[in-house]
Amino acid sequence: MSAPRWKTAIENALAQSDKSTVIQISTVSTGGVARPHVRSHIFRSFLTPKSLPSLPVLLSSTDARSPKVAQILANPLVEVAWWIEGAQEQFRIFGKASLVPSPDFTPNADDDVVQSDGESFYAKCMKSGVLSTADTIQGDRMKIGLNLAYDSLSKEPGFDWEAKRVELFKTMSAHMKASWCRPTPGTKLPGGYDDAKKWPERVEEPEFGDPEVPHGQSIVERLTLTNNHLSPPHHHPLYIDYEQKSKDWITALRNFSLVVIEPLDIDHVELGVVPNRRTHYWRGAEGEKKYVQWKEEAVTP
Repeated sequence: MSAPRWKTAIENALAQSDKSTVIQISTVSTGGVARPHVRSHIFRSFLTPKSLPSLPVLLSSTDARSPKVAQILANPLVEVAWWIEGAQEQFRIFGKASLVPSPDFTPNADDDVVQSDGESFYAKCMKSGVLSTADTIQGDRMKIGLNLAYDSLSKEPGFDWEAKRVELFKTMSAHMKASWCRPTPGTKLPGGYDDAKKWPERVEEPEFGDPEVPHGQSIVERLTLTNNHLSPPHHHPLYIDYEQKSKDWITALRNFSLVVIEPLDIDHVELGVVPNRRTHYWRGAEGEKKYVQWKEEAVTP
């Protein structure tokens, strides 16, 4: 098995327009009227299981406190709309979304995602895409088909979702990291827009090493060694700055969550060629390679 043709098409289109990484993800609200919600996300990268190269997933990110999290947990089927301007190509990707939050994240008591069954938010998110032995034995075709790639990655030797989450977080700009230090997205600002002036503008990983001090010592130990006249070192501006940077870093990283989208059906339109082309890709549910092999057909643009 090799990479699917639709992935190659996306990569070729991005090669012509590498700034076109903004995608739209639609979800459906929980409870009451099934109202659709759509918002812009940044496509971060593809992630491909070593054992299933035909099933790459899309990686994006979100704030674990945002309303879309409850929507995805209630109904993980989403659709992505992606217009790549330079290539004049559109991809509509229907798939299953999974969330990878921080193990330390705990929803507020009044959040829609709070569990009444005693199961932690992190546990609920992490097991949502993993197949059990019972799933395989019972042959739950729908569940197996929706989760093959995520399940394969989760069980891959040496792969760690938390390490991947932290790795992706560290690639963000300092300004972007600061967005995860704000109050819960969508909540009222009591003081209006002036409240935003109190938020950190940048979040950078606090400097922990020091060329004069062995790596791994605490900031207090460092200041005690390098500033013997200080008593206590906690009053030193360097310590205060480090404490605030550490607090902001921990807060932002705790609120940062991966969004993993496993494609199931893709509609690809090419407007940069004449006559225009449109191709439909889907994962076949028959034969020995069910849900693993992609099928395709040309359709009217």
